Amino acid sequence: MGLIPVAAKSDIHNKRRAQQQEAADLVKPQLPTSLQRTMTLAQEKGASNWLTALLPVTEHGFTLHKSAFRDALCLRYGWLPSRTPFNCDCGSQFSVEHALSCPKGGLPSLRHNEIRDIITANLLTEVCNSVCIEPHLQPATGEHLNGASSNIQDGARLDIVANGLWGSRSERTDFDVRVFDPHAPSNRQSNASAKGLMSREYVKLNTLFLPPMSWHPLVASDQPPQ
Repeated sequence: MGLIPVAAKSDIHNKRRAQQQEAADLVKPQLPTSLQRTMTLAQEKGASNWLTALLPVTEHGFTLHKSAFRDALCLRYGWLPSRTPFNCDCGSQFSVEHALSCPKGGLPSLRHNEIRDIITANLLTEVCNSVCIEPHLQPATGEHLNGASSNIQDGARLDIVANGLWGSRSERTDFDVRVFDPHAPSNRQSNASAKGLMSREYVKLNTLFLPPMSWHPLVASDQPPQ
């Protein structure tokens, strides 16, 4: 029995993928709206990278224990994780949507800071020099800013500044982190996570007084690790 040529294997794979996509397109309109959105988010580019990573890096906190992995799968597919409480610590009825936005205990801030410190700043120290967390912005001294929501207050800060990422070792790059919930009522009009990310990137661009070429917004959804 001879080996199947590489081109033939690729053709078989593409046909199988097309059949699976066709079946999914037939089933999807019959699902509840919330589940349709969950499926769309799970199909976003990069949304499954954490499932296919062969060597999660423990040093940077990229490994999940058994319970965390199961909870991440539940969030990915819109299921309620097991053993959840009936009520939140704030007194409201508990739900996944409420848990992702409740300020009790500072969890939204912790989620933001984890991306800023562990995922971004720690990795930047391996390739950049002079990495700084939460530096002060330059004060606006009479400049006219086009963005209505521009942050011109004294004491305004960035999340991360690093030298040497682009260009010379002394060239400065500024980063600012924003995390949003794609399932929140205010975000349900967006058809996919990518569109939500882009809209928040534009908001960030109009918020800070910075040279545009030196600044990069880091916008992420609070879906399972991606």
